[in-house]
Amino acid sequence: MADAKAAVDAVMRQEDARLAGIITNRTSDRGGLTRFGLTAKNHPLLLNAGFYDPSTDAATAFKIAETTYQAEYTGPLFLVQIASQAIATALLSFAVNEGNSKAVSLLQRALLVNGQSVGLDGRMGPATVAAINACDAKQLLNHYCDLEAIFYAGLAAADPTQKANLKGWLNRVQNDRQLLAS
Repeated sequence: MADAKAAVDAVMRQEDARLAGIITNRTSDRGGLTRFGLTAKNHPLLLNAGFYDPSTDAATAFKIAETTYQAEYTGPLFLVQIASQAIATALLSFAVNEGNSKAVSLLQRALLVNGQSVGLDGRMGPATVAAINACDAKQLLNHYCDLEAIFYAGLAAADPTQKANLKGWLNRVQNDRQLLAS
């Protein structure tokens, strides 16, 4: 079964390779202030708690981020029940960017492409987990990454202000695609 901590560490390193606690606030990033992949827009309580304040040291921010990932992502996404570490990590990676429901919906669509009968409700549950675990991980990951790339290209096409993010998003998809190689 997948190791949730390993998935969190991998995703946080996608966001901040040295885990230095860098705070970004790019004008093209609709999430606003971001630290360890967590945006102020999606995590307003962290904003109020000083998580995005540069005076909050990296070690403290890292612990807060780990707790937030567990509460808001790894538990609700049932990561520890997914057999493939690569699938769990890719799911978490997309969920941090686009939310749990969108990430699960996209994975459910990839499951359908892989011949699994699942609903497209955007909710992770026992049926979705069973379908994930019944698939060939490499095929499922490739289909999921294909759908991620299409999703991100659609975002950039629909909103010209997001074109600046497309290269980074596609790099992220490519990193997710390579998870089975490591």
